[in-house]
Amino acid sequence: MKRMVAAAGVSLMLMLGACGGDDDKVEAANDAGGTSAPAGGDTAQDAPASSDAMPGSDTPEEGTPEIVKPRPGMDNLRPVVWEKAESLSPRKVLVTFYGGVEPCDVLDSVKVKYGAKNVTISLYSGSDPKQPDAVCIEIAKLKAVEVDLSEDLGDRQIADGAPDADTKSSTSGGKADPGTPPDAPAGKMRGDAPAVALTPKAGQANVRGITWDRYEMIDSDTVRIYFMSGVEPCSVLDSVKVVYAKEVIRIAVFEGSDPKQPNAVCPALARFAYTDVDLKEAVGDREVVDDQQTD
Repeated sequence: MKRMVAAAGVSLMLMLGACGGDDDKVEAANDAGGTSAPAGGDTAQDAPASSDAMPGSDTPEEGTPEIVKPRPGMDNLRPVVWEKAESLSPRKVLVTFYGGVEPCDVLDSVKVKYGAKNVTISLYSGSDPKQPDAVCIEIAKLKAVEVDLSEDLGDRQIADGAPDADTKSSTSGGKADPGTPPDAPAGKMRGDAPAVALTPKAGQANVRGITWDRYEMIDSDTVRIYFMSGVEPCSVLDSVKVVYAKEVIRIAVFEGSDPKQPNAVCPALARFAYTDVDLKEAVGDREVVDDQQTD
C-alpha cells in the first residue's frame, strides 16, 4: 500500500453528485479524452503513460493545469470531483480538476453519460499497481483532461457525475466560469485511500438510498459493491436489497445515521467503501445494476 507524506497541512477528501435517469445513453469517451468507467463489464483502452519523473517534482506553473490522459488499470479507484468544464468545440470538452501526484494518484478513466438536458462527465482516479510502495507528497495539483464527445453538446449543461459533487460544478452549454481556480484545493480528493469493508447494521435512523459506483464478482454467488460513504456514526450502512429479474439483478444500498448518537458531529469526509452481498441466485449472464438508478 502506498504511503502519503503530509505537506503544508493539505487535507484531502471526496465529494458527491447525481446521475442521470434510465433514458440516458451511457458511453465511454474515446481514447483522446477518456475511457470507460470502472464498472463491471466495461473495457477501456490504455492512454500514454506520463513521465517517470520523481513524484511531485514537475509541478506546472500555478494556475496552469497539467494535461493528463487516462491510464486504465489503476488500483483503489475513486470518483474525483472536478472544478470546471470548458467546451473547446461542439464535441470536445476540457475538464479541470485537482489530483494528487503520480504514481499515488493517477487518472484511470472518464465516463460520459448523455441525457436530454445534461452531459454528465465522471472522472475516476487510482494508484499505480506497478508501484505499490511509492512514497508521494500529499499535495493537490491542478490537472485537466480533454474529453471527446460522441454527440454535439449543443445547449445541454455539463454536469459532474462524481457522487456528492457540488451542483455548482455544472456548466451551461459547456461555458464554464472563467474565474481562476480556487486557492484551496483541500477537500477535493483524499489521496491514496483503499476501500473500507462495511457490514450492514439494520435499524439506522434517516435511512436513504445511495448510488454505488461499481461491482466485482467474488464468486458465482457473491458480489462486492463499491460506493462512497461518510463517517460513522453520521453515515452508517443500514441494508442492501436485491431484486432478481430475468435479465438483470438490481442491487440497492441504503445508509442512515446511528439513532443512539443523534447529536453526533462528524467531519465532512467521505470514504470509498464496499460491502459483500451473498446472492440467492447465481448471476450467470445477467447484468448487475444499481437499483437506485432504475425505475
